[in-house]
Amino acid sequence: MLLRDGVVVGHIASEVSGFVTPFAPRTRKPWVWFAIVWATGEKDSTIEDYPPWSYVTEMLDGYLDYVGGGPFVRSKGKEGRYDVEWVSAELVEAERDRLGFAPGDF
Repeated sequence: MLLRDGVVVGHIASEVSGFVTPFAPRTRKPWVWFAIVWATGEKDSTIEDYPPWSYVTEMLDGYLDYVGGGPFVRSKGKEGRYDVEWVSAELVEAERDRLGFAPGDF
């Protein structure tokens, strides 16, 4: 969950895929994608994170400094710092369904 001043203003979901580089074609590295759905129902285009894992590190520390999604972001004006609260593992799938996250969002 994304919170501002203790109020839930959105949710963020992630998906992990992988990539290889020409320098290490046999070594698959993780590649993390995020999508946000705001409390208004707007969805932002995906955000990608890869080493050094700046977004992942922030969220593990309990916050997200959101600078907007990619060039096709649909909810301008949402930039800023958000508190992050994690949904328990047993609720993740139900929450993704409830919020309308789909594989095409990543």
